[in-house]
Parts: sequence; C-alpha cells; structure tokens
Amino acid sequence: MFFLDPTIRADPALHWNLSDRIFFTHGACHVLAGVFLNTVEVDGLEARWIKPVGGQAGNHIFVTNGVWAFDAPGFSAVHRLIDHFNRGWRSRYSDWLAEVVDIDFDLLNTEALNLRGMRGPEQYLFDPIPRAEKFIANKFKIDNPITQLHSPSTFCLTIKIQKLSRYGDIRLSLWPERNSRNKG
Repeated sequence: MFFLDPTIRADPALHWNLSDRIFFTHGACHVLAGVFLNTVEVDGLEARWIKPVGGQAGNHIFVTNGVWAFDAPGFSAVHRLIDHFNRGWRSRYSDWLAEVVDIDFDLLNTEALNLRGMRGPEQYLFDPIPRAEKFIANKFKIDNPITQLHSPSTFCLTIKIQKLSRYGDIRLSLWPERNSRNKG
C-alpha cells in the first residue's frame, strides 16, 4: 500500500498534479465514486465508506455491487479491497480500526463532504469532476459510459482477465461488446 506524504495533499498544486490513479486514491476517492454513480447507470451499485474509528486517518470510498468493488485501480472483489486496505493501515498503525458504512450523503456536495472531513469538488485547485469523468471513460475505454456500460453485476460486457490485481484477485478490463463479423 502506498502512503502519500501529507504535505503533498495539503498543497493544492502538488495534489492536483499527481497522476490520476494516485489523485483518486489519495484525497479524491469520494469524487471518483460520486462521478461513477452519476455517470454509469447500473442497478445495484452503491458507494461504501471505509471509515476509521476514533478520527484516525485512512478514509476510503468505493463503489460496489456487493461482490465487486470499483475504485481508482479498477475492479476487485469487495472483500479483497477491504482486506487490503485494513492490512495496509494496520501495518502503519497497529491499533487502526475501521468500519465499512453505507453512504447516506451526496458524494459531490461540498457541505455534506466538509461535515465529514472531506473536500468538496470546488475545493480542489481545479474542478475534479471532468477529470473523474475522463478517468472513468478511459478506464472502460469507451466514449459514453451511460449508453455503453450495462452492468458489472451481470457483466453484459466482454471481459478480458489479466494478471492478479493489487488485491490478489483478478483485474478486469471491461469494454463494450463488438461484433467482429459486422464491420459496417
């Protein structure tokens, strides 16, 4: 697990200039999850929050259908993501504990986010919403996630299984089905 130097996240320019994967993993995961839920119309998806107890560091928000989870690195089994996150933070702080809770607030609403110690979209150097939309479109290699992505729960997509993900599970690359016989 990678831990970002807190001075980078505190500096708006340094934080903004991180790679997309690091930016959306460290300090903007809630924006990515909020945009994903607003962009990808799929039944059964919800955002979940790995919320440390006692005000400790280590928040993380991801999207899940209960089996698979999506965050900046891509798809993984939800239990693997949670285990990976717990192991990582416990390796740094032996007394670190967190609960996984349902999101009952708008992930793109600054006031709701600030009440929970998170930045709202207008509190970054630039608007992270278009950046998240582009990141999601590139992740799925599609132009319009709304019309082309159907359902991770039923996987109405062609699935290419690659090497093991960072969580020790399969990494999925998803893209719309294409009929190779129909070239016109």
